[in-house]
Amino acid sequence: MQLAYPISIAVVASSISILIWVWFWTRKQSLDNKSAIFVFVGGAIAVLFALPFQKAFSIFIPGSPPIVLFLWATVEEVIKLSVVLCAIKFLKIDRAKTLIYMIVAALGFAALENVLYVVGPLIGEDTTRSVITGNLRFIGASLLHVVASSIIGVALAFSFYKSVRKRVVITTLALTLAIVFHAIFNLSVIHWDDWGTIFSFSITWVLALVLIYIVFKKDTKTPKKEMSVFVLIVILFISVGVYLNEKLPKYTPEVLASWQVALKDVETSQASLKVRGTDFTESISALDSIHFQLKSILVAMEKNNDLSIEERQFMDDYDEKVQAYKDKLPKYKSEVLTSWQEALKEMEDIYTEHISLVATNPNFSKSLMVLDSILFQLKEVVKIMEENRGLSPDQIDFMSSYNAHVNQFLCIFRNEKGGTSTKSCSL
Repeated sequence: MQLAYPISIAVVASSISILIWVWFWTRKQSLDNKSAIFVFVGGAIAVLFALPFQKAFSIFIPGSPPIVLFLWATVEEVIKLSVVLCAIKFLKIDRAKTLIYMIVAALGFAALENVLYVVGPLIGEDTTRSVITGNLRFIGASLLHVVASSIIGVALAFSFYKSVRKRVVITTLALTLAIVFHAIFNLSVIHWDDWGTIFSFSITWVLALVLIYIVFKKDTKTPKKEMSVFVLIVILFISVGVYLNEKLPKYTPEVLASWQVALKDVETSQASLKVRGTDFTESISALDSIHFQLKSILVAMEKNNDLSIEERQFMDDYDEKVQAYKDKLPKYKSEVLTSWQEALKEMEDIYTEHISLVATNPNFSKSLMVLDSILFQLKEVVKIMEENRGLSPDQIDFMSSYNAHVNQFLCIFRNEKGGTSTKSCSL
């Protein structure tokens, strides 16, 4: 029951849009009603025959490469042609009107195909996107089927008085041309993004105008009225599509929620940093800049506005900017850094005095070596802390055992002064 409603809406909406084109292309044609209905319904049923083949091609050749799109187009055009050939054989339709019957078969095919495309968004309760999909298919894919089938229809009508051999050759060439046109349309839309869509739709509309001239030239000297009606229909549906597209949410709820969480994390970090004192001034400034840009982006996203190039670039570089902010965070409190700077100053003074002592008494050389090692490592530790870089595990071990190193030096120095062994002065 839950699926019945969106499917019903899709069927009704697609039928109305297709019937507009049926009215447009056949209103000045004297067609046999029974044959026209047969061809239209046959075109719709043809979709059910095409789907298994297209599914098989997608499974065996994944990724929608050009060859798959070519095979899809081949199946669709061959099946639509088969419907009209059946009508020619069994219903004895007027072969001079095969062009119109090919158009009717194409519209039948498009009718059911449109239902399948429109029903998906409706099931997801995305009515706007469903309308946009139907709108695009009305002036795009539906006309694609009309133009592609009309190429074959012209060939069938043109070769009516030819020999069987010539009819086969002309129809085969027309079928090949229709398949190539159909495949290029699909390739452009799927692989060339917006420009591909504009290109394929524009070519289709131009060819549709040529087709209008061919279909209506017998009834009017110059089918300007029909061309004008066609152009107005296309402009109307383009305008509706553009309007509705502006109403569509440009960002999925998941994307919006993820950036809202990012903003909340930044605001939490701001509140935490601002109570830590002057040590964090630089990192607070970096975080404020991130917060300002992030808040601006979220305001635009929540209002469904387009983002600027700079804002999109900021989103692309967001992780790097956050890491740059983290790199600015002081890794060591000012009190800790000051204490190690004082230790370094004290050790440099001791080293200066010890150098003078060793100059007069070489017996103190071993304690000088230990002192030299302590001073070297201490300088490296203080330098890294002042540059706000991370300490290595060895440097952290040195800091934790600093007092032991100093005690070793003092032990060796005392024993050297007393003339005793320094073997007991180990860490």
